[in-house]
Amino acid sequence: MEDYFQSHTFSMILTWLFSIPVILCTIGPVLAFSLAFSLEKFEGIPRFLMVWLVVCFLLFSPLWYILLQILIATAYPFQSFRALLTTIVLIGYIPIVFGIMCIIGLGLPILCVYIIVYFENIASKIRLWLAALAAPIIFLIASYLFFLVLPYAAYSTHWLHARDVIRATNGPPEYFYRYVIPIAYIPLPRYVKEIGVDNLSPKERLRSHVAAIYLGEKQFTFFVYKSFPEEFKRKTGYSEQ
Repeated sequence: MEDYFQSHTFSMILTWLFSIPVILCTIGPVLAFSLAFSLEKFEGIPRFLMVWLVVCFLLFSPLWYILLQILIATAYPFQSFRALLTTIVLIGYIPIVFGIMCIIGLGLPILCVYIIVYFENIASKIRLWLAALAAPIIFLIASYLFFLVLPYAAYSTHWLHARDVIRATNGPPEYFYRYVIPIAYIPLPRYVKEIGVDNLSPKERLRSHVAAIYLGEKQFTFFVYKSFPEEFKRKTGYSEQ
């Protein structure tokens, strides 16, 4: 069966050419900074606590999902001439929306941990233990708030065409999702659970998530119709015959 949302070869080449520098300039520095931060000595903070805080940041924050968003955004302009034109409009406001989401998911929890550690500008043993205990909870709460706000922030992309948005998941985003992000990490639409998560490939799960979050109702219905015709027919009774 032909994949309606498969990218053109030229689009895939451009996506990989531009995604590799993005990977090197974002994921690489994040990991390098995390390692350096965990090994750096800070006044009054034991090294084991720094390592623990970095582990909490990497495991419990929405960092990896944000990196996935960056890869999808990088791929999007190369999917069609229409996608390239709409990118000009998106550049006008998406960085603002993305910045707010980063503040919610990454900035606020880091600030909270900093306040616990350096309250009154002095790091005490009690506050260090409190920070160690609170860090995973703080990052999990921030991650919960991030995904809670995400559908509302994604309204800003609901006017985009399904074919361009779903094609942007091909290539680097697909592999990043397949090998880096756990299955349970991102929310999936109800029909995926009805079909069975294990019955879908990582590509299908990623596309389903992106469609449910970043597409408007009409385009999401179109995506389901093209990607899961049997499921669409079962729910709607519609058939081309």
